[in-house]
Amino acid sequence: MISVDSCDSWLKSFPCSNPVFIQPRYPIITALRCGAPRFLYFIIKNIGAVNSVKKAFIFLIYRIKLQGDTMKVLIVGSVALDTIKTPFGEVNNILGGSAIYSSVSASNFAPVNLVAVVGSDFPKKHIALLMDKNINLRGMEIVKNGLTFRWEGEYGWDFADPKTLATHLNVFASFDPVIPAQYRDSEFLFLANIDPVIQNKVLEQVNKPKLVLCDTMNYWIASKRDELIKLLKKVDIFLLNESEAKQLSRKPA
Repeated sequence: MISVDSCDSWLKSFPCSNPVFIQPRYPIITALRCGAPRFLYFIIKNIGAVNSVKKAFIFLIYRIKLQGDTMKVLIVGSVALDTIKTPFGEVNNILGGSAIYSSVSASNFAPVNLVAVVGSDFPKKHIALLMDKNINLRGMEIVKNGLTFRWEGEYGWDFADPKTLATHLNVFASFDPVIPAQYRDSEFLFLANIDPVIQNKVLEQVNKPKLVLCDTMNYWIASKRDELIKLLKKVDIFLLNESEAKQLSRKPA
């Protein structure tokens, strides 16, 4: 059995590019300079997650380390062009979407197969970025004359809970993914932020995944709460922030 202590020791063993920052008063800088494994280690050890959550993340990292290139991760979700406002500035039509962030992150540990949909307006430089990360794009559909999913949001000073200003589903409105045959034996499945009905259809196409993670957002909680609740009975880990948890549970705290 894999123990938390053994995983803890392995995470601590990761080398850093600049040892001068390995000091207690610089934990976040140390974590960032040491790469994703140490950054996750910092989050696990310092954000006050309950022990079960710590074990789940440590287990995932440990399995990725042990299996390396033999492990396949399947990610199905949103690829978007986002317009974001913050107290520090505004950017328009930048690369976004939960499938993008999760795929790029996971590609540091294992091969990633991405299933998504974009329009013909999706910039080629973004495709080049994903290919440079060795993310398999065989499952990414490009709809001719279609427009890519767009989201507009605004963050406050705490960056904790963005306000949705506009959601334009575009090609996402008719997205009905068919998982390629070579992806269907994936051990690890991440149902990134999409319609929970589609998430359930994807789950039914994958052959006995060992671990299923699911993400959502306020838009789907408001419009398809019942479908989301049905899906949650079939997943292992569910990701949402505090405001989404309150919205889903219909409880103030």
